Amino acid sequence: MGARKNFRTILFAILSLLMLMPLNAQRSQAKQPPVVDLCHFGIGLALGVSGYDLSILGVGGYLDWGVTRSKSVPENILYFYVLNVSNQAYPGVLKNLPALIAKNPGAFWIIGNEPDSEVNYQDHISAESYAARYYELASIIRQQDPEAHIGFGTIIQPSQIRITYLQKTLDAMVKLASGNRSKALGLIDVYTIHAFILNEEKLYNSKGQTINWGAGLPIGYEPSWGAPEVIRISAGVDESWKTHSIDIFKRRVIRFREWMKALGEQNKPLWITEYGSLFPSSGEGFLKVSDQDAVAFMEQTFNFVLGTKNKSLGYAGDADRLVQHLLWYSLNDYRWHFGGSLYDPNTRSRTFVGDRFISYNPSISIVPVGQVDVTILAQAPQVSPGGLGSAPGTHNYRIRVRAANLISSDRLTAVQVDLFEGSRWVGSTKGSLARCAGQAEFAIMDYNLTPGEQHTYRAVISLLPDNGVETNPANQDVTLPAVTLPFVKTIFLPAVWR
Repeated sequence: MGARKNFRTILFAILSLLMLMPLNAQRSQAKQPPVVDLCHFGIGLALGVSGYDLSILGVGGYLDWGVTRSKSVPENILYFYVLNVSNQAYPGVLKNLPALIAKNPGAFWIIGNEPDSEVNYQDHISAESYAARYYELASIIRQQDPEAHIGFGTIIQPSQIRITYLQKTLDAMVKLASGNRSKALGLIDVYTIHAFILNEEKLYNSKGQTINWGAGLPIGYEPSWGAPEVIRISAGVDESWKTHSIDIFKRRVIRFREWMKALGEQNKPLWITEYGSLFPSSGEGFLKVSDQDAVAFMEQTFNFVLGTKNKSLGYAGDADRLVQHLLWYSLNDYRWHFGGSLYDPNTRSRTFVGDRFISYNPSISIVPVGQVDVTILAQAPQVSPGGLGSAPGTHNYRIRVRAANLISSDRLTAVQVDLFEGSRWVGSTKGSLARCAGQAEFAIMDYNLTPGEQHTYRAVISLLPDNGVETNPANQDVTLPAVTLPFVKTIFLPAVWR
């Protein structure tokens, strides 16, 4: 979005209220839909990725509403490039796009960011303008890189009003394609929407003064588009529960899939690239939503997305599920600002929401256990002092190794890691590898070692029962690069102080 800016204004508004180009036909056809990588989870980065380890989250994709992938993010985690189409941004995007395409072959491009927004720091354009800009950018991408994937939609929420907005966009795209409906739809590989649940009333009066909170109304809205979906939060009325209602979420997703089917677009993926429980859990705001309520909503949406299969509406390439990617908001927004953050950016500590996001594991009835390929990563272990040893001149050291499941899955993978040095067994520990071909760190203590010595460890990883079928046993036993034990500064205190 930057969702952050949009909802800062939304919350401010609440407080204010309470305080008072032709291509040939072959190139224009959509390529085959992206292969589902068996991972539905993703994350939006509110304040960047620096200092965070996405490999342990269990996500298969991320976005930051920009076009620069971070080098610190593992390659198996997709990056979704977002091309803004606002009046201010569009000329620069159009100018820079060819170079971006050349630099990022096969990329995932999401065209637009909340074009239906009433606030002018989002894309904030009419359906006809979105059609023209989407058509132009998508045509350039398709012509220059046939292997790229192009995402359409990015409405704030899949309400009836906003589905009508997208229908008008598609109608205008067909006109741009000289009436060739297949050509227009062929420029869409993936439907990419946001799925917040917000009040839907006009935000500003004729003087530009804020009169409501929420998603506002798209440019060009007329009553024939449908009735606004109103959420009342005022003296004596509190419908804030609707903003994290699983029933509303389900109803809207199903309605959007019904619209896709009516278009003849059922066999294309649907990605929810931004959603969450947005009211903060702390701070001085008039309304808060607890972390517990945010987690309940989050886990209910996970269960719905993974567990709902509908042959008449869903995507055949994903076992008839309705949604193929689900990006939670957010990794690290300020907790007084918006709810749902996995980390507190002030302390870099993980929140209750973050703990539950990482530990979520669907039931076997929803996602059966499948094949896995677990391995120890062949990198030097991290070594840190862990206290004085029992023998004179020795210390204990914590040896940290990283492991991964190389096969992407929506499930956690429970394993045991044993550490050896030669024939000496050092110790073992158990834990879970992250979803989505993710990783985990395992720490084992080694006792009574002499600082400055060099040690070469061997780590062996094994599956715990009922955690899948190992496909590559050969990489479960890995000898790691040698490490030198760090010296430890010892402070000698007078006996009276000890």
